[in-house]
Amino acid sequence: VDYVIKGAYYWNGDKDLSFTASSAYDPEYLYMTVNVTDDNVVYNFNDFVPSDYIEVWFDIKPPDTDENLIVDKLQGKSENKDEEEKGVFCFKILLGDFHEKKAFIKEVSSTERLYKFQKDAASWIKAVSTLTPGGYSVKFRIPLLLFGFDGPPIEEKKLTRLGCTVVVHDIDNQYRPEEETQMATSIFDSANPATYGTMMLVPQDKWYGEVINIYQEDVLRYLTELGF
Repeated sequence: VDYVIKGAYYWNGDKDLSFTASSAYDPEYLYMTVNVTDDNVVYNFNDFVPSDYIEVWFDIKPPDTDENLIVDKLQGKSENKDEEEKGVFCFKILLGDFHEKKAFIKEVSSTERLYKFQKDAASWIKAVSTLTPGGYSVKFRIPLLLFGFDGPPIEEKKLTRLGCTVVVHDIDNQYRPEEETQMATSIFDSANPATYGTMMLVPQDKWYGEVINIYQEDVLRYLTELGF
């Protein structure tokens, strides 16, 4: 419940609202998937009707590449930045009606002036949504050029940390939008950069954490059966 930043009184547990978020990148785009558990999906069949939607907030400048500093921040040992920073972006993603009306990015806002090439890049944003047995899933891509990056903002063999928080807005009754519940990936205040969560960009030749081959025992047993 600590991450229900609004409407905790109306939140009835994981089946009412919970979600997972994952991300990836390539030379041109940042991709994100948000899988939401929601017992009552209210979608925007009409632009004037309150509905569920997703916000994604980024604090992208300056990116951190010092690994010791990144670990300190993740463990809460570093000093927080309380001053407002430039480079804050917000994307508001509406679900569509899962039929004829596709999911779309309704708003893109930034704390800094965007150049023409960044505005042009906004037209490359794509989003899709699907209903699932327990809620819905949203996938979308954002061109790195929109952030002002000519490619992934990573240095060779270094982790890069960007500020990022996903907020899911849940409205169970479109006639009572004041009973909205908001759940985020951090204890989030959009006006406070210190409350943003973390998105870690990992270079192609480096792992964050450890890798375990889940088929190792089966492979060894099979090789043993073959006489190796």
